[in-house]
Amino acid sequence: DSIWLVLPWSPDLPAGVSVVTSRLCKEFTTRHLNPDIIVADWSARELCGGSDGYWRFRFAVLGELTAAALVRAATQLPLRLWRTFKVLRNHRVCAVNFHYVGLDALGVAMLKRLCLYRGKLVLSFHGTDVRAPHSNLERRLWRFLLASADAITACSASLAATLTATHGDVCRGTMVIHNGVDTHLFRPRGGANLDGTIRVPARYLVSVGSYIPLKGHRTMLEAFARIAEDHPDLHLLIIGQDGPERARLAVFAESVGLGTRVDCRIDLLPEAVASIVGNAVASVQPSLAESFGMAVIEAGACGIPVIASAVGGHLELLIDKETGFLFGAGDVDHCAEVLRCVLFDSDAALAVARKFQHVVVDRYTWSACAELYAVASGRA
Repeated sequence: DSIWLVLPWSPDLPAGVSVVTSRLCKEFTTRHLNPDIIVADWSARELCGGSDGYWRFRFAVLGELTAAALVRAATQLPLRLWRTFKVLRNHRVCAVNFHYVGLDALGVAMLKRLCLYRGKLVLSFHGTDVRAPHSNLERRLWRFLLASADAITACSASLAATLTATHGDVCRGTMVIHNGVDTHLFRPRGGANLDGTIRVPARYLVSVGSYIPLKGHRTMLEAFARIAEDHPDLHLLIIGQDGPERARLAVFAESVGLGTRVDCRIDLLPEAVASIVGNAVASVQPSLAESFGMAVIEAGACGIPVIASAVGGHLELLIDKETGFLFGAGDVDHCAEVLRCVLFDSDAALAVARKFQHVVVDRYTWSACAELYAVASGRA
């Protein structure tokens, strides 16, 4: 019997959910649970391999929620359900775990309601996949899907609360499963593991997050501009998946005379990210909203001070001035003030960082994470 971990994109895409499914697959393999990562792909009518080495399959039974699309879906529904039933039966799939959940999971939910699929349906939410329905029909479909699941998981208590507020009591039993961190990769560096291919300044702050407005990079950059004159040797490195915000940040940095001290990088391998984070003076994570905060625990595992916005998952991970340093989301003045305090008393900041490092290494392991997902899948 096998467990399928289903993603709406290739796991090779640099995203936090990709890391989660890849690590779960590795942990499940060590437990002999026979996992497979499947990419939910509308074009894959039958189970087929992709150029990236991952299987693809169309789980979706609906396209757009328009009248014409619904009529087409109704005529094709029996065939699509049959294909899904057949592939689950032939591959002896005992649990289907959808990550970054959408209505693609409806087909499996229907098979469960028809008693044609007796395995587990697990729906795992990670953040922006929790969205308010746009219509009464969409609301009903989501309620049907969620009520059909054997387990619903969220990566933080704050996300679980948002899920319940969005979709109602059907989500009240949501399991909170925190993500883990690879402590072999993210660890204290002390200047090590920076080869000639990774060029960094002697002293720098680091921030990890996609180049989108939600990540709050502009807040951090404005705060850095306010303290930069007092720390002329300090630079700012931002690492993330490319997006519209990167060009805007570069323009702003130039406008305040910091063009040579702000470096926005993309497409870095995990090993390079870990080396850069591990050698930073501190990590700054200024998101305007954050369901968990993978970058926070990665920096924590490296033993560097973590400065983060007081939102969502950050508040579950950090206690202000005990295990990290918090500031109001979008508050440039507060962010600059916290930066000054951390840089002024580096010994105190490092003591806080060491305390958080112990918490991360002890609590946020992929082994513990995988154990809870195995429970949700009925394979503990």
